[in-house]
This record gives sequence, C-alpha cells and structure tokens, in this order.
Amino acid sequence: MVAGCALAYLAAFIVQAPFSDWLHFEPGVDWVFLPSGLRLCLVLLLPWPGAIGVALASAGLAWNETGLLLEPAVTGLISGFAPLLARAVALRWLGLDANLQALSGRALLGLVVVFALLCSTLHQLWYGWLGRSEDHLASLLVMFTGDVLGSLICLYALFGGIRLWARWHRRRANG
Repeated sequence: MVAGCALAYLAAFIVQAPFSDWLHFEPGVDWVFLPSGLRLCLVLLLPWPGAIGVALASAGLAWNETGLLLEPAVTGLISGFAPLLARAVALRWLGLDANLQALSGRALLGLVVVFALLCSTLHQLWYGWLGRSEDHLASLLVMFTGDVLGSLICLYALFGGIRLWARWHRRRANG
C-alpha cells in the first residue's frame, strides 16, 4: 500500500508537469498544485500508508533535485505528515467522520483549509530556513492557494468518481 501511494503521488507530478510553466510561482510553489490534493486524498483514504508513501516519494523527488540528505528528509516528513495532522484536527474539531461516510461539504472545506494552512506554513518555514524564498509572505499565500485549489480539484474528482462508480454498480446489480 505504501509503494502504491508513493507511485500515485509521483504520478501526480507527471500530471502537473505540462502545466508547470504557467502555474509556477517559485521553486516548490505553484498557484494550483495537484500533488497536494492527491496527498490529502491518499491520507484521507489510507492514513498511515498514505503519509509514509507521500513522505518517501516527496523525499525522493527532493533528493533527486538536491542530492542532499537532510533537506529531502525534512521536506518528505512535512509533505507526508502534515496531511495526517490535518486529518487528525478535522476528526477532532471539525466533525469529520473517520470512515468518511457522513461527509459534509462544510467538514471537507474545513479539512482543506486546515490542510493547506498546515502544509503551506510548515513548507514555507522550512524553505525560509533554507533561504529558498525571496518573499516569504507571498510564497506562503501562493502555496496556500495552490494547496486549496489542488485539494478541491482532487477531492471533487475523487468523490465524483466514487459516486459514478456507485451509480454504475447499482445499475449493474439491479439489471
């Protein structure tokens, strides 16, 4: 499961690549970031395998860019475990159902905001520490926006796909 989550997360970067030129703000910051949305979906559906898979894939991508060890490790930990923390916050304070059965639009939107706030803040603190950002506030706001939009796109696609599958499955069972 961990390897599948890691591969799915890597695939999101392939999907994002054709749009990178016009979505890119600065290294690690995009106006719409689909991998972030997939990161949230993976951790919602498979909390620990999703977090570990995302962390490993993210660390691998960062290592490929830098060739260093500490930077990719911390980047991977933030990428994998910030969504897990957001999930825990949403379960405790936003009324998100752990089984994802009684999902409300309000709970999902709250989850997306908490997730984007945690991920963008932790990433920007880390990038600021590394000196990778010129304007920390602008980068934080763009990354937050990219995480929110990427998450909404992926969540709507995921739940739309689940509804279509359920509808198809009901039709098949009834006739």
